[in-house]
Amino acid sequence: MTTSRFHIRPVKNTIDDMNLLSGFCHELAAFDGHRANMDGAKLQRQLFGFDTNVRAFLAYLGQEAIGFILCYECFTVYSGERGLYVPGAYIIEKYRHRGYGVKLFRHVAAYGLENGYEFMNWIVDDGNEKAGRLYRKMGAQVSNGWSYVRVPKDIMETAVRKIKAAT
Repeated sequence: MTTSRFHIRPVKNTIDDMNLLSGFCHELAAFDGHRANMDGAKLQRQLFGFDTNVRAFLAYLGQEAIGFILCYECFTVYSGERGLYVPGAYIIEKYRHRGYGVKLFRHVAAYGLENGYEFMNWIVDDGNEKAGRLYRKMGAQVSNGWSYVRVPKDIMETAVRKIKAAT
């Protein structure tokens, strides 16, 4: 194998892969101005635990891991179709703008088609115009007027307590 050959492989259930993926997730969080709150052990439970539908892939240039993409099954009530949601994709900085990120998305698209999924979704920050242009160039439909909504665990717990108290 030549040292410059690009390839993608599924993440394996090993300490090395879990730590590598965890490191990339921390780098992605920092790039997005956030702080990751997980480690390899937590990733391992999510990727290889009972009844999981989370899949992760590592990108390599020769023997060097240069990034990842992660996806999981989702569903739309509008069309009754299963799809893949991509919560994270990352290429380390020195290898960006060379098409490797696009290849990661194409890899997940192939995985999705092979497994009967009808679409892929992900979120892009409205302020990240460069990413928006890239996704449009890839053929993605970037929606305006939609906001990402998250309800953290403590708020979910409060809601459940209120429901239980009312019954």
